[in-house]
Amino acid sequence: MQGTNLLGEGPPSEVITLNVLAPEGAPVIPDQSIPRAFTDTPYTYQLEADGGSITSYRAEGLPAGLEINPATGVVSGTPELEGEFEVTFQASNTIGIGNPTTLAMSVWTAEAPTVPSKKSSTFLGQWHAHQIGATSGTPILSYRIEDLPTGFN
Repeated sequence: MQGTNLLGEGPPSEVITLNVLAPEGAPVIPDQSIPRAFTDTPYTYQLEADGGSITSYRAEGLPAGLEINPATGVVSGTPELEGEFEVTFQASNTIGIGNPTTLAMSVWTAEAPTVPSKKSSTFLGQWHAHQIGATSGTPILSYRIEDLPTGFN
């Protein structure tokens, strides 16, 4: 800290740290797990916030291709690049602006699933089951099998 008067400037005497806190009743964005996003795949996430009627939201550090709707807190868009991101969110209400909250967000590259080729045999007239598995960085949404012999489904 340093003082100044009509005679000049005094020597610095000490450092003061000032922490500005949000007013009581301002919104709070709680710690939350943001679902993983995938490149080139449409994404939507509703940010959670506590503190009455939220009047606006903002975000800094969102991955390219994503944005936050300032009126609703919905993060949406189509992420362009894979990576780990630290995103800082804030919400406001009629009392004031809440303290910033930084949350982790992951964007993975979308991949088509790989189904390993496995052969299976059975005998005519006997019940048969075969487990099919697939791997992918993207969740498997459905399976489709074509050209099954008569009687299989």
